[in-house]
Amino acid sequence: MNAGQSVASESDATPVVEDPSDYQNAATYLATVSVDFDEAFVKDNLEEILVLLLQEGGAANGKLLTDRVADVFGAVISSGTLYPTLYDLEDDDVLETEEHIRTKEYRIADQSEADELIQSWLTQLFAVGNALTIVQ
Repeated sequence: MNAGQSVASESDATPVVEDPSDYQNAATYLATVSVDFDEAFVKDNLEEILVLLLQEGGAANGKLLTDRVADVFGAVISSGTLYPTLYDLEDDDVLETEEHIRTKEYRIADQSEADELIQSWLTQLFAVGNALTIVQ
């Protein structure tokens, strides 16, 4: 343990996603850990990240999604990055929108498509993480 670190009590424990099929708690877990996510990683995985945030946080407009990405991943994404990604997910029937007076609200349209997208993404991330632990 490094100087200044303390041992957390069991009641302070953060939920750990040990299995890629347990993604429902993944965004909550990510919000509690101190990880500096590379902005390129966030942008390269934005479809999966947005679906994950919508799975956990429910429907949201573009501004709220931008804020959630910043809060959980520490990355600032522009509207020029966000909206084309949302439109692609809508075209793929993963998301649907509800029109409001001055904004759109995005929500999961096809739960099975969203589940499949996140499951595949997490499985790949876990495989890379496991491979790295073997190499070390």
